[in-house]
Amino acid sequence: MGQGLIDILARLLGARRSPGHAMGSYIFHSGAGDVKVAVDSQDSGEVQSQRLLEWCDIYFKTNYWPSRSYPLKVQPMANLNPDVLNRIEDLRAARSAEKEWDLFGFFRVWGGTDELEGIEHNLALFETLARVKCRKKLLAYLITGDTAAAAARLKKAGVPYTATWMPQSELWRIAARSRLNIVRHGMHQCIPWRMTETLAMGGCPVLDYAATTRWHVPLEENVHYLNLGIPYRPSMAPQFDPGEVVERVEGWLADRNLIHDIERNTARYFDERLTPEKLGGYMIERVRLAQLP
Repeated sequence: MGQGLIDILARLLGARRSPGHAMGSYIFHSGAGDVKVAVDSQDSGEVQSQRLLEWCDIYFKTNYWPSRSYPLKVQPMANLNPDVLNRIEDLRAARSAEKEWDLFGFFRVWGGTDELEGIEHNLALFETLARVKCRKKLLAYLITGDTAAAAARLKKAGVPYTATWMPQSELWRIAARSRLNIVRHGMHQCIPWRMTETLAMGGCPVLDYAATTRWHVPLEENVHYLNLGIPYRPSMAPQFDPGEVVERVEGWLADRNLIHDIERNTARYFDERLTPEKLGGYMIERVRLAQLP
């Protein structure tokens, strides 16, 4: 989520930052007593600081894996892109953008614990999406590994590639004008920052596989996002039928009611769950519950 967003939320909530902890540690003061709060925004699903965990009363984890066993004080929280905070109204205005593309996919070709073990997964994603018959905008961002070999595969599949990151304003403009937005899992298989942007603009996000991490209000498949069904296997080609994935995507594009419903749900989710005021309200409620006997 980023230290900047943590500090913004803390100031909005009137919390005082406690020195000595790099990840984000705060003390909430009230007449019922003080509550010590930590925010762990690391991409990894592991608790990053045992010392901070022992110090606090509530440990918010932005990339919370429901499949892991956490202490009770560890609470899920959304993984937000701090750049969205200063552009909320712009992103909301983008909800009415005319659709120019059916499908948009731009992401880094990397991933996993060493940046390399996710390359095969990402290349398979692009190669499969290239087969979808629709108005599509695909662009692969090559940054690590054998980029020459990756470029050769992408060229064969008809997928453009670049070694330069797309400016954020251009990224958001194309995303707003696309009916389906590919939001593939982050480097450590977390729900990435791109999800925040897509929700804010009321878009229809498409994950490569079902969400592995849980936010404070869980995102639901076929309600807040669609799922390509391309599983992640470190350093190995994913096991899936490309033809089935292509058919699935083309079926979604033929179902305008489905996409419209998801766009409505994502806009509502952002407005009701992810603005600083709403997210701060969730944190305050957790603090209040922690003060109960």
